[in-house]
Amino acid sequence: MPDSIRIELCSSDTQFLSLAGEYLAARPAEHALIDDALSRHRAPDGSDGLGFQLLVALRQGKTVGFAVFALPRTVFLPVMHWSAAAALASEMARRGLVLPTVIGPDPCIDAFASAWTAATEEAFRCRHELVLYETRVVLEPRPVEGRLRRAERADLDLVTQWQEEFVRETKVADDIHLVSRRVAEQLKDGRLYVWDVDGIRASIAHSHKRLAGARLYGVYTPVPWRGRGYATAMTAALTRSLLATGHERCILFADAHNPTSNQIYARIGYRERGRWKELERVT
Repeated sequence: MPDSIRIELCSSDTQFLSLAGEYLAARPAEHALIDDALSRHRAPDGSDGLGFQLLVALRQGKTVGFAVFALPRTVFLPVMHWSAAAALASEMARRGLVLPTVIGPDPCIDAFASAWTAATEEAFRCRHELVLYETRVVLEPRPVEGRLRRAERADLDLVTQWQEEFVRETKVADDIHLVSRRVAEQLKDGRLYVWDVDGIRASIAHSHKRLAGARLYGVYTPVPWRGRGYATAMTAALTRSLLATGHERCILFADAHNPTSNQIYARIGYRERGRWKELERVT
């Protein structure tokens, strides 16, 4: 393996965090997707370590990278040297794992994909390119009608429908069959928001409070309500609220090829922190 890198397969969350917890926490914004995955993809009974393959790359006893495989679909990679990414791919190939999707930052994800192809002759193709944004201050957008509020039980059916539309439209690496359960959990936890225009729901967004501070995701406006500034106003209002309640930063990911969303986030104070890719295995 490159540079005598040893790969450790962890048998539990506890072992993984003992080896990689400090590495994970060192880049809270960049590793937010992984932190989110570790909280979302647990086994239904919450058992320690189930629902994952957790591999840590070690060089001379020091953690230099890791991979979180949220079974059965997605591998999440952190920021790491290309050699660690290549070593992880080689070990996962040796173990005969099937990897439908891989998400990680440039350029280590390319090294991972190249090593995987060299070991298995299976190729990946790019499904999405993502931009990581971060802000610690909100620039006020132009005023629009409506207000931000937490979603309520009466919103559940409509918000679930919109979230399913979001998954289909954006083709994100998410299981549409799990949308209903996740929306219900987010509603219960107070992490689901709507933009309310005199009783009419016009846009939705989600928040997740983890080691990165707070992450916004799933900002979605149905077609009839687009072009009126609701998504901009909602993102700004939710970001402002999260920062005001003690979060040091807010982050979000955006489709690198969607000029509308990228312009919105830049306009209200978000600044680019890095580029990510979502790769899918060519079958």
